[in-house]
Amino acid sequence: MERLPLAIARFKTKTPVLEGGSELRGFIANMKRDNPIFHHHLEGGLIYSYPLVQYKVLDGIAMIWGIAEGAELVKSLVDGIDHLLLGKHIYEILDVDIIEEQTVICETEQMIRYRFCTPWLALNQENYLEYKLSQGWLERKRLLNGILVGNILSMCKGLNTVVRRKLRARTRLDQVNVTYKGIPHIGFIGEFQVNIMLPAHAGLGKGASKGFGTISNVEA
Repeated sequence: MERLPLAIARFKTKTPVLEGGSELRGFIANMKRDNPIFHHHLEGGLIYSYPLVQYKVLDGIAMIWGIAEGAELVKSLVDGIDHLLLGKHIYEILDVDIIEEQTVICETEQMIRYRFCTPWLALNQENYLEYKLSQGWLERKRLLNGILVGNILSMCKGLNTVVRRKLRARTRLDQVNVTYKGIPHIGFIGEFQVNIMLPAHAGLGKGASKGFGTISNVEA
């Protein structure tokens, strides 16, 4: 069973952070333009792989999440940062907590409960129309369950983790309106169950590097 290094930097600021992961990502990307893992861009365009560094704001706390190669980068990043410039606000950093652990992604016999802490952007151009044309909540639920499994498998592939067992997902989600890159999107908030262990505060789906689709465990 392979273990992956995981590091989460939590910034304690003088006042709660009002902006989101997009602004935090932009601030760090300007500092680290030479390393594409921080901003997921190359000269030719976007890097289409699972983001090893992700930016999140949860309950007014700015966080930078890193896994695998991204874990060491997150730990080295925080030295020398004394403020966050997000939008029109400057946040003085009082302290930085770094949480380190070895995380395991593996299939389980039992279903594990998670919840989306931030809206999950499940739909793309292809499946948006299918979702809108679905007849009733049961058909939509089946579609979302399949998309969720696909997102998890994409994450595993990006982390070089082989999934040998068929994944099953059950969801209990509410639809919410979200703005992403200045465009209205449909997002989903709520709980889901799946038969695989996932890293704490990992992001799933579109916009994961900017904090969308961030998950947490739900205590049984």
